[in-house]
Amino acid sequence: MPILSSTNVNGPQEAQFIWPLAQIAAIWTVSDIGYYFLLPAFGVQPNYNAGSIAVALYYVFWVGFAVITFWPVYCTWPQYGRWGTFENRLTSYIVWSLSFSGCILFAAYVLPLLPAIHWKESWNPPDVVIATPWYFLPKSIEILFQQLLVVALVLILSAQQYSIRRISIY
Repeated sequence: MPILSSTNVNGPQEAQFIWPLAQIAAIWTVSDIGYYFLLPAFGVQPNYNAGSIAVALYYVFWVGFAVITFWPVYCTWPQYGRWGTFENRLTSYIVWSLSFSGCILFAAYVLPLLPAIHWKESWNPPDVVIATPWYFLPKSIEILFQQLLVVALVLILSAQQYSIRRISIY
């Protein structure tokens, strides 16, 4: 995939713009189709509670696929971001450690304080209501995969001089 450039105002710029967008859509679509059809073909139930490890590994594959596909796009971050990525390592370590600690504290002390849910409706409850602790491993990796695609989308649109407001609308 060519590095994105917004200097050419002719057709090649549009092709550089549309091709990565098509790749994002295709990767996202194929990953969803695979979740519902490929996993069952291998005897894995497409369910975050029942097949947590298999589903997590499935999405780890897609995380790697997205990183490999959009690496040239991710490398353009310094051109479009307002801050450098990890310019100050000490600050980065502190921010990471505090964020990680906050998430652990929230999961360990706040979530257990929430009242139990007693489902009384006739239809099946949403997955999160009946989620086991293992549910959140594949769900987190799926969200990481989706966020990698969104970052690629934002960087591609930034290369086309789209404002953050306009990107947010898309």
